[in-house]
Amino acid sequence: MAKGWNEAEDGFLLTFADAVGAERVATHDLSKPAGAGTKRLAHLIETGAAAFYAQQQFSRCEYMLRAGLHRKGSEAEDFTEEARDMWKERFDRWSNQPAPAMDAAMKKDAHHG
Repeated sequence: MAKGWNEAEDGFLLTFADAVGAERVATHDLSKPAGAGTKRLAHLIETGAAAFYAQQQFSRCEYMLRAGLHRKGSEAEDFTEEARDMWKERFDRWSNQPAPAMDAAMKKDAHHG
């Protein structure tokens, strides 16, 4: 049985899927089976998890920039204005995706209300 996904792997997928493709990230970098990257990315987008991750990364970049910490430390290149703008674009894109799980829950609540 294949190992499930963890938070670090999801972050890696969400960070690099646009650049090289979800399948390449999953199979080459994360040793996942064929098809897993596309399936996981779709799941993260549909559930809203991708949008929340992008929001978290955007906020981290904004904090580092405002605090002046983006020029210090080994992770400084991860917190540039370009990175902040990239995460903002991804949040905007991913947050506009439908969330079937939420829609189903709302329909279920409407029938019980």
